[in-house]
Amino acid sequence: MRYFAGKIVYDTNNFINQRFRVLA
Repeated sequence: MRYFAGKIVYDTNNFINQRFRVLA
């Protein structure tokens, strides 16, 4: 369960970083 939650946070951070780079 903890691993799953950590994976969601990790994937979300990657997604936000990719969107931010596109906007920047």
